[in-house]
Amino acid sequence: MNRLSQLLLLFAMLALVSACTTVPKATAKLEPTLVLNGVEIEKAGLVDKNDMMYVPATFITDTLGATLEKPKDNDLHIDNEELVEGVYYRDQVAVLMYHAIMDEPTDSSIISAKQFREHMQWLKDEGYVPITIEQYVAFLHEGEEVPDNAVLITFDDGYENFYTYAFPILKEFDFAAVNFVIVSGVDDPSLPGIKKLSWDQMREMKEHRIAFHNHTYNMHHYAAVNAEGIEQPVAISKLYVPEEGRSETDEEYVARVTADLGKAEQRLKDELGNTLSVIAFPYGAYNDRLLDCLEALGIETSFTIQKGINSKEDKLGYRINAGRSDQSAEKLLAALKPKPIDINDHTMLLNGKLIAFSSIIAGDDNQPALYPLREVSNELGLFIGFNKETRTVTLAN
Repeated sequence: MNRLSQLLLLFAMLALVSACTTVPKATAKLEPTLVLNGVEIEKAGLVDKNDMMYVPATFITDTLGATLEKPKDNDLHIDNEELVEGVYYRDQVAVLMYHAIMDEPTDSSIISAKQFREHMQWLKDEGYVPITIEQYVAFLHEGEEVPDNAVLITFDDGYENFYTYAFPILKEFDFAAVNFVIVSGVDDPSLPGIKKLSWDQMREMKEHRIAFHNHTYNMHHYAAVNAEGIEQPVAISKLYVPEEGRSETDEEYVARVTADLGKAEQRLKDELGNTLSVIAFPYGAYNDRLLDCLEALGIETSFTIQKGINSKEDKLGYRINAGRSDQSAEKLLAALKPKPIDINDHTMLLNGKLIAFSSIIAGDDNQPALYPLREVSNELGLFIGFNKETRTVTLAN
């Protein structure tokens, strides 16, 4: 073998060794990191177990400022009122949440027209009474009564497929509903994304007790909140101003959010004659700053994506996510038949509310117990996002 051939063979062997030694680094699983309100939390104790993120109890209490304690027997709320057969709750309203509806769903978060019809039939057969948004607002703010088993049917985002698939079914059952509309997509149909409803379609549906309310004008998206490019929902976040190397001031945030919400309200009033001001928070995310903006605009009624059934005291409305195509009607709507929560090893009081967690990883003398972060976040009304590539969990309030 000549000198040149030897050198070529040596380079090939070195390249092969280098490639082999770099494979573990390229495929190594990154440790998850946690960012809260745009700031990375060191030593958050975030644990990825069975494709679920957990945080220690100390993070919940010390960093999030929540209370977390084991319930006692007398913490279990028992309703002594005797309900007649077929009445599952009284003086409360369950709110169902849907998004897109299609003939053939392309995602588990989209429900088919066939499934939606099955849901409506189930409600009718089980004795539930769909009410209007006007009845719901009067119940919350004016002390008006609602029927037993009252339910409010809601859709988010104002997609045109609501008109195509849901509206004919709602008309068939003579059920009221409300759709929370991203108003910019209605005003400008050329914007990207799933096609939105038109004002003419909404005016037609209003004649059949279908209402349309605020899902912001153009704040249903994420944007960077710091120089590192961490993104959060724009309705709850002070956005990063790259040309000035800083984040929005409180005053700038308030001006931007108030202008957006006010514009949405005005367009809904101009086009549909709305007299009520109601909002569903994008991604269910809200905080005190956003609530202050709502108060300044006179928007008194709002909806989260936290699970539960609403009493008169629940001004931040709970909703039950019924818009999944991968579960049966009975399973999706089981939450409409509330049962007492059994106190067991997975039951805790979080900010005084009894929560049945799906799992808790027990602690010991050296390590605190671990709780499912998504379930904690949902119960506390925190936005939670996850970047799979960087394995970064984002929380915001």
